[in-house]
Amino acid sequence: MSRKTHARPTSSTAAEQRPAVIGGSGAAAISWAELRIAAVVVSVTLVLYWPVRHHEFVSYDDDLYVVDNPHVQTGLSWPGVAWAFRSGHAANWHPLTWLSHMLDCQLFGAKEQAAGKHHLTSVVLHAANAALLFILLARMTGELLPSALTAALFAWHPLRVESVAWVAERKDVLSTFLGLTTIAAYVRYTSRPSWARYAIVALFFALALMAKPMWVTLPAVLILLDYWPLGRLSQPRATDQRWAARLAALVVEKLPLLALSALSSMVTFVVQLRGGAVGPTDVLPIEQRIANAIVSYVAYIGDTVWPVGLAVFYPHPQERLHAWQWFLAALVLSVTTVAAVILARRAPYFLVGWLWYLGMLVPVIGIVQVGMQARADRYTYVPTIGLFLIAAWGAARWAGERPWRRAAVVTVAASSLALCLWTTQRQIRVWKNSETLFEHAIQVTTDNHLALNNLGWVLLHSGRIDDASPLFARALQISPSMAAAHGGLGSAYSLRGDAAEAVREFRKTLQLKPDEYGVANNLAWILATHTDARIRNGKEAVRWATRATENPAGTPFEVLDTLAASLAEAGRFEEAVDAAHRALDAAPVAAQREIAERLRLYERRNPYREENTP
Repeated sequence: MSRKTHARPTSSTAAEQRPAVIGGSGAAAISWAELRIAAVVVSVTLVLYWPVRHHEFVSYDDDLYVVDNPHVQTGLSWPGVAWAFRSGHAANWHPLTWLSHMLDCQLFGAKEQAAGKHHLTSVVLHAANAALLFILLARMTGELLPSALTAALFAWHPLRVESVAWVAERKDVLSTFLGLTTIAAYVRYTSRPSWARYAIVALFFALALMAKPMWVTLPAVLILLDYWPLGRLSQPRATDQRWAARLAALVVEKLPLLALSALSSMVTFVVQLRGGAVGPTDVLPIEQRIANAIVSYVAYIGDTVWPVGLAVFYPHPQERLHAWQWFLAALVLSVTTVAAVILARRAPYFLVGWLWYLGMLVPVIGIVQVGMQARADRYTYVPTIGLFLIAAWGAARWAGERPWRRAAVVTVAASSLALCLWTTQRQIRVWKNSETLFEHAIQVTTDNHLALNNLGWVLLHSGRIDDASPLFARALQISPSMAAAHGGLGSAYSLRGDAAEAVREFRKTLQLKPDEYGVANNLAWILATHTDARIRNGKEAVRWATRATENPAGTPFEVLDTLAASLAEAGRFEEAVDAAHRALDAAPVAAQREIAERLRLYERRNPYREENTP
């Protein structure tokens, strides 16, 4: 760890011009001007997102994280804490995120009526992130207005809605709060390096990674901040042989943090691989991933500049991506990168902001494909800070001291923020509930099989079978191997009383995805209890009912009841009686009468009942 005096930048950067707010025993006290600006950013952010207090949980990952997660629903407990650190549930290892959800359930409960309070927790964290980002930039650069504009764009941009208005994305806002706190601790460390201060940096960094591994590239970001605005690394010169040594020293300084990043990356990859979230290369070849990644980098910039048509899910183009698209995107990225390097001496913020954007997107750009989306709005939560930094400082430098340029910058900045506020409040309404969310995604995207399937399930659960069935059928036209859509169509047939078609769709579902335990239970019930002897099949029913009992989440009484009926249909009455007894013990009072009647039937049909009676 270097304890040398920070090298003064050779260029006329903001780091040279700012007042000495960092030094001595630590950072100077926050000024009233900084507090007032931070208060405005926080207040507007809270008002902007206040409507989420009436929002519901959505049927897309909120069930995995809160609604159907018994470990989270019980609130904070020692067994829950142990589960959070051991679990790879939802194909992620982020124990602090689990603890955050547990705390919400402890305070507010996990019922639908409490959903708004869970949402507000995320809103408060997002507002805190905006304030922290502003104070960090103001502290590091000594420039209030560009810092305020960067923080406001970050807080009020429509791309933020997915991370803030989606309970399952608590990991975004929580990890960012801890990541920005890590940067704050690092800034304090650079003012007077010591092992104790470095340990605090490492601690907060580890906490950020335990909320979401998105921050694995932070060590590289810290080196960028060393260059600008902290001024610990000067602009390289052809004759300056000391520059490489200074850079090497700063890299060595980050090695403990890089080790944490490597460890987090390995854990994340293993957990996602075991959870089945990593797409195999035979489904998405590496060349398609690289092409989509290049196009996504430019698409995210487009969404930042013109945020319309935002959706919860963007289908992956796979082989439909044309060569000219990724070639043009690669050209844009290359030219911008070269320009950032050439202008580094005059505009160091351009290089830092651009590399921040490129680097922070690396973990989620899709080379290691998780899921089947082309890109996601939530992935931009931290990376676009770099783009906003470029815009804010570029505008300030262009304006300079000329009044007409200043007036133009103020007008454009105010108009941009107003448009952000207007567009964001509209996007927030999209996230009101599952139906509005998936209907919007279908409207603004093409061939969105996931949105069609999910909306179908929402309508099915609300009893709108005739509206749901065509959605499942459309999803299967786009993606014939979509197990969930086959399961939805099977459920619709079953509710209509068309058992033969239901059985056919359920079998397709389980052929594609054998661990669909709910579908296995439904199929077993039809095969065991249907009145048509041509449909009943006791042997197959036992097979699927047994599969349903293998659910790692546990075996509810309905599954035991199905297993009992399946065993009885197969003529295994003694085992059926045992399973029915277990179902009766686990069942709520409302269901006990029906199960007891079936139990008596199995006992009467059991040919060994008399000789087994003491």
